[in-house]
Amino acid sequence: MGYLIAETSAITLFAGFIALTQYEKYRGARFIPTYREKIDLFAIKARFIIEHVDFLAFIYETIRQAFNKMAHDSVHLALRVTYLIERHLVRAVDYFRIRFTTRQDFSKPTKKSSEFVRTITDFKQELHKERSDGNDTNSL
Repeated sequence: MGYLIAETSAITLFAGFIALTQYEKYRGARFIPTYREKIDLFAIKARFIIEHVDFLAFIYETIRQAFNKMAHDSVHLALRVTYLIERHLVRAVDYFRIRFTTRQDFSKPTKKSSEFVRTITDFKQELHKERSDGNDTNSL
């Protein structure tokens, strides 16, 4: 039933178009001339484009540009991820560097301390080394 309706409407519209053009020729005037002129101008432009544009080259160029944009965006995303990882690694290295230098600073006597304090600190470290090596004098 749908095909019958489609065929009938197509035949009716075509017959109406022919009748309208014959009537306009007979009268010498057009119905809705401003709107029809716009449609005619659009049809002329569309025909010119269809005749003069190489659609295969246009599609090829459009696909090439799309792939270039995707490649650029993926490289940009990879670079942003690399910067993010680098930022976290730099923070970790800075944290461990500060932590390591503070441990070294506490184990070494400061240069501002007096000679007496440095001597006592060195003596204390030597005692700790001797006890850890098993050379404890009280274990005889």
